[in-house]
Amino acid sequence: MRPTSRVRPHVDEFRNPWVQKASETRYENPWVQVRHDDVIDPSGTPGVYGVVMPRNFALGVLPFFDDGTVILVGQYRYPLDRYSWEIPEGGGDKSVAPEDSIARELREETGFTATDWFPIIVDGSLSNSITNERVFCWAAWGLTPGESELESTEHDLVSWRVPFADVVSMVWSNEIHDSITIMAIARIEAMRLRNELPPDLSDILR
Repeated sequence: MRPTSRVRPHVDEFRNPWVQKASETRYENPWVQVRHDDVIDPSGTPGVYGVVMPRNFALGVLPFFDDGTVILVGQYRYPLDRYSWEIPEGGGDKSVAPEDSIARELREETGFTATDWFPIIVDGSLSNSITNERVFCWAAWGLTPGESELESTEHDLVSWRVPFADVVSMVWSNEIHDSITIMAIARIEAMRLRNELPPDLSDILR
């Protein structure tokens, strides 16, 4: 469908055009469920839909040092069969406030704690055609070092302190392909250019 107007179309954002006829869990483990639904699609045609449902929120944190450098972590991503540079990320129990889980994730992966926090992504969506995964991401500064607490799957994880401008360049050159990292860097850079960051964080990025 080609756009016919520059005026934003009126849509009913609360009307669900899909009809769910039946639903069952076909697979589950401690981290994810896979649901199989029999549906009627928006055209009225019967079909099936598979939905991947992570049990936790997806979390990311962009930690800033006072000199404008940030922490990236590198690890091998099993599903993709390749190495990935990312901001510190992880999962958070849905019964816990995302900002609390993000602070835990920062400490576990890097050993750092932070005194100042700013939301970058509040309830975003990842791969929303097949999953209901929700993502939350914050910037953090006022960092104090400590001991990391890596999980067994993270024992090859390494950290790298990089100028923020270099990380932006890595996003644009596709050196970074992790979607949470791309979203977080793009949002922070856009807010920086629009003068929408807290004064302390703006000073760090000057």
